[in-house]
Amino acid sequence: MPASASATVGSALAILKAQPLWACHRSADVAQFQFGKRRASGKPSDLGDYALHVRCPWRVLRKNRILVGSDDLFFPAGYNSGMEPPPDFDWQRQPNRLDKLRLALFTPGRPVLSVRKIEVGLAGSFRLLFDDKMALEVFPASSRRVEHWRLLARQAGEPLFVLTGAEPE
Repeated sequence: MPASASATVGSALAILKAQPLWACHRSADVAQFQFGKRRASGKPSDLGDYALHVRCPWRVLRKNRILVGSDDLFFPAGYNSGMEPPPDFDWQRQPNRLDKLRLALFTPGRPVLSVRKIEVGLAGSFRLLFDDKMALEVFPASSRRVEHWRLLARQAGEPLFVLTGAEPE
């Protein structure tokens, strides 16, 4: 893993301290969290000064309640916990729960979340803490040598940091 030390992960994420998180976009199964100043991009959605692209499990919490998480992608938008998801549900073509919940969380007019504290865990996991007892948790859950998450700066044009799976022993 190129970035195995918690200090390295913490140093990379430090740039997000005090930055506002104002959007979460999605490209296939990759969540794209937008931080910093909102910039018109000419694309369907605006982009931030910084973007956190997450391919591993993640969730947004308030206190002890999960508001939205990466696994919500695989359930229909109208799903409730008492139902079995339809066997023919296609999250790529049909409305899904993740999109419904993330859009509700990041609708214009809602308070913008600012990163107050960054907690780094093991194996590239971390928690960004915001006001109102909210948090974004990212936790790589695969030993494969794949990309788990990356941090980009719009000005640099290249990733500031990429976290991948464990190096072979």
